[in-house]
Amino acid sequence: MLNYFYNILPEDIQTYILQLRLSNQLRNNYYRIISQKMIIADIVLKTELKYFTLWEYQYFNNVLHNPFINNTYMDTKDKKTLFLLKKAYHILTKNDDIVWWLHKLIFPIERSMILYKWIPSSNKQSILNDNVHYECYHYYFKFLRKLKISQSIDFIEHSE
Repeated sequence: MLNYFYNILPEDIQTYILQLRLSNQLRNNYYRIISQKMIIADIVLKTELKYFTLWEYQYFNNVLHNPFINNTYMDTKDKKTLFLLKKAYHILTKNDDIVWWLHKLIFPIERSMILYKWIPSSNKQSILNDNVHYECYHYYFKFLRKLKISQSIDFIEHSE
């Protein structure tokens, strides 16, 4: 669309107008991404974690190379966990606070995957939600590669 008023303006004013529009678009995108990160962080903090049984916790601490410090996990057979993992994968970058995301999202998901790898019968709905678990598995390793985080020695991709 031709704008006759804009076209008769001097070149430097046209350039300034374009820069101003670009600046506004970049600012809007920046604040949109920041708000998405804050919402995902809030959901992660409010997510109810599951607890290992005493037997599972002691078993893992005796068998694994790196014993669990925490007794909680984020169930990878839950659609909410898959949603959080997908959103985090698409929104987060290696410039974010990776240590916080490691402790609040990645490690709890990893503990759940270790649980289902070592004790597959630990969930009564194991057959019903296997597709969600395998999709979490896929996104978990994509997320680690994207953030350049090394894999745990106790849970390495394609080790099953």
